[in-house]
Amino acid sequence: MKLAIIDLAGPIADESKRFELARTPAGMNWQVFFDPQHLHLDTLVEGADAAIATLRSQGYAVLLMTSRPESMREATVSWCLSHQILFGMCAASPAMKPPGAQFLRTTQLKAIMVQMLAGVFAATEVVVVEDEAINLTEILDYDTSYHLRGFSSLADCMAWCHPESEAVGQDDDGEASPF
Repeated sequence: MKLAIIDLAGPIADESKRFELARTPAGMNWQVFFDPQHLHLDTLVEGADAAIATLRSQGYAVLLMTSRPESMREATVSWCLSHQILFGMCAASPAMKPPGAQFLRTTQLKAIMVQMLAGVFAATEVVVVEDEAINLTEILDYDTSYHLRGFSSLADCMAWCHPESEAVGQDDDGEASPF
């Protein structure tokens, strides 16, 4: 099975308005940022819906992952549906941060999410789109039984999907390489 796992924040959802709302002179108010009532402020990144459709047309099952807490699931699913982002083949998508992982670093959490999803779906090929370089590096740092490619944006992933363009991503050896 071919699986595309896409980070929600950044590649799909622009959270900048929520960040602005939560920013205070004393720093970030994370309770405000993670309040589900403010999720409506997020906007769809231009072209994200078309990129997901392209991946699906090329035989990828598409799942979303996010480090948002489980308490934001209902609002996150509603946001995805309102933006016509259909996100997979199971009720667990998007994969979110479970309560037991509250203090787990996002870099570790996302690497674990990718490995678990690839295993659950018996993936032979996994494409990951993660805009935070530190997270993508961690995801690609492990030996896997499946072929793993990582991209820092949906635009880079789309360039790879269209061989006539020059896309540069990272493979599971951690090397930057053209695809």
